[in-house]
Amino acid sequence: MAGFRSNPDIGYGAPTMTLEEEQAIVNEAHRQGVRVACTCNAGVAARQSLMAGCDSLELVGDIDQESVKMAVEIGTFMTFGLTRIKIIAATQNFPLAAMSKASFQRALKAGVKIALGVNATGAHGKQEGPYHGEEATELRLMVEYGMTPLQAMRSATSVGAANLGWSNRVGSIEKGMLADIIGVSGNPANDVTELERVKFVMKGGQVFRNDFKSR
Repeated sequence: MAGFRSNPDIGYGAPTMTLEEEQAIVNEAHRQGVRVACTCNAGVAARQSLMAGCDSLELVGDIDQESVKMAVEIGTFMTFGLTRIKIIAATQNFPLAAMSKASFQRALKAGVKIALGVNATGAHGKQEGPYHGEEATELRLMVEYGMTPLQAMRSATSVGAANLGWSNRVGSIEKGMLADIIGVSGNPANDVTELERVKFVMKGGQVFRNDFKSR
């Protein structure tokens, strides 16, 4: 949808399509029973995506208080990709990481439904991480920026499932769910980085990894 670019006629975070075009996409998707995720990093694009009725705003880098308030009122989800933005910011003469942190904290304080989003690439591809299988590194920054470990874990489980419209399939451990479970040695409610050291993996009720067997 848009990055951080500015257009003298549109403003900061200028979108790549009009509100009417975006609304048409969202309306047709919803008519077909499909949820809509809109990548809108900042400014006008974020506000427009909320006005268009997007179900989630993806990879938000800079969002103002008024847009955050609108997201809470509508019930829009957000993902931030904090780790990826921090990596990018290290090579730019631009306060991107600080803006990302402030936006995350603004949304968290207001009660926005924040889901885990990492923007992971393939195994050590052209992008400088995080890579598939390293998504849990995002939880570390989410906690550093103000979430409790339990809030961060929910962002990757129950809140993430709700964002996908899959609350009746995944995201919690209960009868009738898909039985996708991981296990770690320590208590991630005390140290969320434990989730970066997975020892046990069950997918659909089938165990694929169990490093506890030798103990």
